[in-house]
Amino acid sequence: MTRSLVQALEGISFPCDRERLVEYARTHDAGAKAVAALEEVPEREYRDMTDVLVALPSKKAARRHPGGGEVEGGGKEDSLAAWPDLMAEWWGACIRLWQGYWMPWLR
Repeated sequence: MTRSLVQALEGISFPCDRERLVEYARTHDAGAKAVAALEEVPEREYRDMTDVLVALPSKKAARRHPGGGEVEGGGKEDSLAAWPDLMAEWWGACIRLWQGYWMPWLR
């Protein structure tokens, strides 16, 4: 979808708003999925194509959390937002392992 969207928006002049993006995509034969994705982007002014692509809704795919359980996400922002929690969990496991091995009296 991203490739067809970029091709459909080729030649559009920036900055432009969501309404202009959707109108331009419709008149330049973008697919129905691409137009629907553009209709879901926030209403604001977009400076360039990268700005538009970053604003596109990401597919929500469940992924496994290292500590067990499912984590919602899949987009770049979601995976970056989960990073501090994952690192805290990993470091906590390392410290518990180290304490158990080198300081068994702390158990």
